[in-house]
Amino acid sequence: SPYPTPLHRLNRSVDRGLAAMVLVVAFQILGRYLPFLSRALWTEEIARMCLIWLVFIGAAVGVRTSEHFLIDLIPSSVSDRAQRIITTLGLALVAVVAVALFIGGLSFVQTGLGRTSTTSGLSLVYSFTAPLVASVLMLVFTIDVWWEGMRKPQEGGLRMVEVEQAEALAVDTPTAQSPTDAPERNRGDRR
Repeated sequence: SPYPTPLHRLNRSVDRGLAAMVLVVAFQILGRYLPFLSRALWTEEIARMCLIWLVFIGAAVGVRTSEHFLIDLIPSSVSDRAQRIITTLGLALVAVVAVALFIGGLSFVQTGLGRTSTTSGLSLVYSFTAPLVASVLMLVFTIDVWWEGMRKPQEGGLRMVEVEQAEALAVDTPTAQSPTDAPERNRGDRR
């Protein structure tokens, strides 16, 4: 598809957030050692805000691509019914964590509404909103992964997939390389 999908847009926003964090930290480091650059105090807070958002959005993307956990003890040759049960139980645990994060995130956002950063003057609600947004994304992605696991138990569900494969499974279009054809990465051989 010539148009970027929502998951691609989310990945690009994570890439941009990482680039912004690197630039801000580089500016902060250069400001310490180069006399012609003023030492900016706001860079630490902006870098921390970028890191917070990257962690939480990255966690949500990890739920969508099933990169958080894999069950290697169960052979891939189990029946479709067993795969569906495993997928449902695993994703139910993810949903419980996402709901807990959402509930905690609500009170966290309320705390951030009345606070501002000491050096940059930004409202802390911008940082404190990250867990709330990520929990909603995690719930949406959990439902999406569960649904694909019910439709295609041997390909979807808790099997780790690349972003393109996740999108193809979600819209039910064939990919150049299915998750079962992918190299050893699908078997959880990550280092």
